[in-house]
Amino acid sequence: MSGRAGTTAAGSSTPLSVHREPGTLRLVGEIDLATCPVFVKALDSAIDHATGNVVIDCSAVTFFGAVGVDALVRAHNRMDGSRFRIVVRNPSSVVRRLLDIAQLTELFADTPDRANSTPSD
Repeated sequence: MSGRAGTTAAGSSTPLSVHREPGTLRLVGEIDLATCPVFVKALDSAIDHATGNVVIDCSAVTFFGAVGVDALVRAHNRMDGSRFRIVVRNPSSVVRRLLDIAQLTELFADTPDRANSTPSD
């Protein structure tokens, strides 16, 4: 097994492909009403099997609707109380714009884990 698996939303004009790589979900395409169930299923699976932060590479996301934001927030809430978190890595301009509008950029920022960082003073 190559360690990569892709899932595509059937019936959508621009499919969403989810590539599972060690520690990362790489999204390619659009996250909208038609494709979000594929994203949620992959995200739930990643959370269920998490041994660290759940990293979502959004560099190839071409559309990111409110349902995508909702899925991220629900995933974050599901991990609340865990030592791990949801991290959005390499957000495309459309993902960054929506996270900025929703004031969620910092929540999902790709920053070092605060629990493992040392104080600067």
